[in-house]
Amino acid sequence: MLFVEGQESRGAFILCRGTAKLSTSSSDGRTIILRIAHPGEVLGLTSTIGNKPYEATVEVLEPSQINFLPKTEFLNFLAQHGEASLQVGKQLSANCASAYEEIRCLRLSASSSEKLARMLLS
Repeated sequence: MLFVEGQESRGAFILCRGTAKLSTSSSDGRTIILRIAHPGEVLGLTSTIGNKPYEATVEVLEPSQINFLPKTEFLNFLAQHGEASLQVGKQLSANCASAYEEIRCLRLSASSSEKLARMLLS
């Protein structure tokens, strides 16, 4: 387990090798898998930059290589390296676009079976 939903952000994690599961829980204890992360992704990015608690629970699914960047060092690095900041912006944009697409598919589906079909196809 890299971090747990609601835990104070300590920094960001770079998934170098392996895969990780991102999940979230409802107030009644149900858990849903948000997505599977792959090498090259920065986990905990939104929370680290926004200085907010982690928004999801992240658990590695197989032996993995993960690098940890403490919050202060990571933010200082981004402030000094424009190209890295641009890449972070691209990942945040991709995360946002993916969330919009999922919402669009769920909200524009006419029936429960259509919603399920759209989710399975994506």
